[in-house]
Amino acid sequence: MQFRRAGRAVIVGAVLSGAVIAAGAAAASPYTTVSRLPGVPPVLSWILHSSNTTSLSTALQNELPGEDKSMFWGDICATNPNRPPTTTPCAFGDTTAKQVVVLYGDSFALQWVPAMSALGTADHFKVLVYVRLGCPFADKAVLDYLGSFDTGCLTFRSSVVKAINAMRPVPQLVLTAEDFYRTAPDGTGISPRQWAAAVAVTLKQLAVRRFPVGVILGIPAARQDPSQCLAAHPSDIQLCDTPIAKSFSVPADARFAAAVRGARGYVVNVSMLICGNSCPDVLHNTLVHADRWHLSAAYVQSLERPFGSLIGCIGKRAPAALAPGGGVLSRLLAPTGRPILSACKAAITRPFNL
Repeated sequence: MQFRRAGRAVIVGAVLSGAVIAAGAAAASPYTTVSRLPGVPPVLSWILHSSNTTSLSTALQNELPGEDKSMFWGDICATNPNRPPTTTPCAFGDTTAKQVVVLYGDSFALQWVPAMSALGTADHFKVLVYVRLGCPFADKAVLDYLGSFDTGCLTFRSSVVKAINAMRPVPQLVLTAEDFYRTAPDGTGISPRQWAAAVAVTLKQLAVRRFPVGVILGIPAARQDPSQCLAAHPSDIQLCDTPIAKSFSVPADARFAAAVRGARGYVVNVSMLICGNSCPDVLHNTLVHADRWHLSAAYVQSLERPFGSLIGCIGKRAPAALAPGGGVLSRLLAPTGRPILSACKAAITRPFNL
């Protein structure tokens, strides 16, 4: 993959067990506000106290190197590059449920299956997954992670969009995620402006007036292979943390977020569930990354409820017709009122101002 990011740090505190814990001199209000979302305070606590853990546990040492076994690859589900495109989805969660959430994209979407499947099982909705590895949902021909042009990618994208729009009943939510591919098939570069335009094309082709569409942003890249670094520094694992400046590209992500909003989509900013003043490779005695670009299945699984809250925030912003009472979005984030609305707003804009 070719994901590269740069940016700035702003995390300074969190509300934990009803008390404000602040670090540094800057105001802690954004994280104090975000911590009102169900499931979020424990994750903020992991991040805030990650510096207290300096050594890798024996159990985690035995998991290194971790890419093949810690990334959710979903081999029976994801279509590999240069294979005939198929629009037969995989089903997770409560596969007998009538209410459906669609997860669509490349491996950056696939990695969220463990959390989405658990949410679907708990909250009784089916998760239909459309994934083609190295094939973004943005309407743009690209060189994939193999350095080749997947001739079936754009056909896959078009077919999936048609399949989603034809669903009856309509999906409760379409959730998308992708890498930012920087090279076109002819070898020329793809700018953030061009990518944002391609994202908007696909979102506008989806029936956004009939169902909400969310786009996951804020997934950090590690500056080096996490498993190799942790294996080399098991007694000083903070040497493997990635500085914010090496993880995020605030200007690019801001452009992508603006394109999502301009196309009537909704941003799901997950950065606060992964990074603080830096982006650790270990949180809550769990490997955060499977490789430099993807999260581990175990860490994604641990984010089930806070991730569900961030998705549920879409229901606080979408028109009532797209997020009716009793629907999936209302169940993922049941609390109402100004505190929750403020928390959802803070979750979109903090900590990296996407």
